[in-house]
Amino acid sequence: MKKVIISILCIGGMCVACQGPHADLRKETARVVGTYSPDQISVSDVERGPTRIEWKAQTPKSAYKCTADEKLRRVKCVN
Repeated sequence: MKKVIISILCIGGMCVACQGPHADLRKETARVVGTYSPDQISVSDVERGPTRIEWKAQTPKSAYKCTADEKLRRVKCVN
């Protein structure tokens, strides 16, 4: 029984990892920019503070600097 539970937890962890790092930031950047899908956006230089998140996003044609509150609301991206 213990092995089954461990297997389930591992599989669940792998499914989350399949989305890749910063999947939530890529999704929100795509929503705000409006031209690209999340898989066309790369995210770097992520800085998470207690009330704010900042990151850089690269699309096929532009670079953006993005900010949001700690819960990824009020996302703003400028290039």
